[in-house]
This record gives sequence, C-alpha cells and structure tokens, in this order.
Amino acid sequence: MKEGYIPISRKLFESLWWLEEREFSKAEAWLDMIQSARFEASSTKMLVGCKVIEVGRGEFPATIRFLAKRWGWNKNRVDRFLKLLVAENMITTRTASGTSQTIIKLCNYDDYNPINEEGTKTGQDWDSFGTTAGQRRDKE
Repeated sequence: MKEGYIPISRKLFESLWWLEEREFSKAEAWLDMIQSARFEASSTKMLVGCKVIEVGRGEFPATIRFLAKRWGWNKNRVDRFLKLLVAENMITTRTASGTSQTIIKLCNYDDYNPINEEGTKTGQDWDSFGTTAGQRRDKE
C-alpha cells in the first residue's frame, strides 16, 4: 500500500532506541530531518551566536558538524548526502546570513506533515488517547 500515513509520535525521537549512539542509515537520517523540521505554519526567529535567523515551516538549522555527530557520520558523508538530496529535489539549503549555520528546507514538507487551515494536522481525527475516531483502545 503506497497511500496513507503511519502516525509516529515525536516521543519516538526521545526514546532510548532512537537516542542510542550509532551510525544512522540514510533512511534514519532522512527521518531525522523530517522530525527536525519546523512543523508550525508561522516562521520563528532563533538566535545563533550573535545573529538572529528566521526559520520557516519545513526548515531547520544545522551545521555539517552537528549532523555528522548526530548521525555518526564523517563530515564528507553528510555533505555528499545533502548534495544528493538537493540533486533529487528533496531539500534546498541556504546559509543564514553572517553565520556558518545551514538552513535546510524539506521540499514537499506538506506531503509528510500536512496541516489544514486551522494549523492542525489533517486526515484522521485523533482523540486524547491517540486513537482515531471509531477505533477502540482496550484498557488493561
């Protein structure tokens, strides 16, 4: 099945399994980029050193060194991976003015995290238990 979504709680990215020190696969690195990107529709300003940078929906700031350490890769491998993603039209990059900070923008971010006009996720209605409307979760 190639349609639909698998909702993944952001808590996964705080779990011991995700935070385990290891060498990420390309798929894990891509998933890490998706979860790192700003979800909110409005942009935000961040302080990097003594410079204020603006980060919009589907973007996140990172240095090559930071990603290399996070993913357990060397800087050359990160650079090659980012260039591959640019060539495949999966990301665009820019350098924040006056910093060494790269702002990575995920192309087609709404395909991964759609929002409706109210600024909330689209698709299924979720209740407070994280289940979809009509789905039953038994208590144990």
